[in-house]
Amino acid sequence: MAANSEMPSDVMPIKVLIVDDSDIMRRAIISLLERHPEIEVVGEADSFHQTIQMLGKVRPHVVVLDLFMGDGTNATVTEFKLGSVGVCVVAISASNNDEVRALAENVGATKLLDKMNLWNELIPAIKECAAGQPTG
Repeated sequence: MAANSEMPSDVMPIKVLIVDDSDIMRRAIISLLERHPEIEVVGEADSFHQTIQMLGKVRPHVVVLDLFMGDGTNATVTEFKLGSVGVCVVAISASNNDEVRALAENVGATKLLDKMNLWNELIPAIKECAAGQPTG
């Protein structure tokens, strides 16, 4: 989560919170995002509960959210949606069927990305999400 010195000081970075129960996946996403000076990873969470707690503290513009957590907290998606008012959600999942699309819609995701294509799609999705969000 280090700051990147290549970005002009007058440009506000897009603040992103990474939510995935896999430490390996969070590390991979963070590594990808840190290559882009216009994006700042402001935190990471491994559960919906932890995400809700962090939203007010780190005030992200975008949340990259794994829809299926291994800790069984999928039932708290309604709480997550209520807690994320004003935050753009990019949902990620290893599958893309009707159930997954419905869950992404339920959490208020503006995008649903396949985990296998993140490296090509995540940066544009974050930028598109943030473009519709207030900055600051």
